[in-house]
Amino acid sequence: VGAGAFPLVIAYLNRHGPGDFCTRTASSESCEEQWSPWPWAAVGVALIVVGVVGCVRLRNGRRRQARMASGPTG
Repeated sequence: VGAGAFPLVIAYLNRHGPGDFCTRTASSESCEEQWSPWPWAAVGVALIVVGVVGCVRLRNGRRRQARMASGPTG
C-alpha cells in the first residue's frame, strides 16, 4: 500500500500540468514544465488497491487455515 504514495506525490506535484506552469512574485517570474498528473494518480491508486486487496485476501486465508487447523466443532 505504501508503494502507492510515491506516484501520488508525483501526481500532486504535477497537479497544474500538463504543460508550462508559471508563478509570479513582485520581483520575478519562474516557469516550469509539468507532466500530466493522471497517469501518476492512476498508478498510485492501482498500487493502493492491489495492496488492500492482497492484505484482505491474506487475512482471510489465515483465518481459513486457523479454522481448518482447529478441527470440526459441534
